[in-house]
Amino acid sequence: MKLSNQITKLLVLVLTVAIAGIAVVLTILAPSTVFANHEFATNMTGQEEVLPVDIQALGETILVQDLPLNQTIHYFVNVTGIEGVTQGHIHSAAEGENGPIVVTLFNFESPQSAVLENGTFAANNLEGQCKEKRYLT
Repeated sequence: MKLSNQITKLLVLVLTVAIAGIAVVLTILAPSTVFANHEFATNMTGQEEVLPVDIQALGETILVQDLPLNQTIHYFVNVTGIEGVTQGHIHSAAEGENGPIVVTLFNFESPQSAVLENGTFAANNLEGQCKEKRYLT
């Protein structure tokens, strides 16, 4: 059971650290800078962890701005080669650091061995330090 808990924590960390830059970009830069191509993609590996880990899991996250109003972000998450996935979310932190959750993308009732999720989030879905934001900027 201890190994399963470590793997679950690892996935959450892989997802959150690998896409932490997304939250930083979303909360700091102007939309015209962030969404010049209207899409942000990142690849996720264990090496993206704060304290890198050697794991075979690979993942990709794509965020797409809803034009023309810029009020919704569509997300696509695909992770393979991992076990015990229970949730995925975006954290806000400088590269190489852990930070608070700013938006939860998904929660599973039981641990999963892969992730293929998509959905949307808007300003009203933001959590923690970003909860009071009225716009995704």
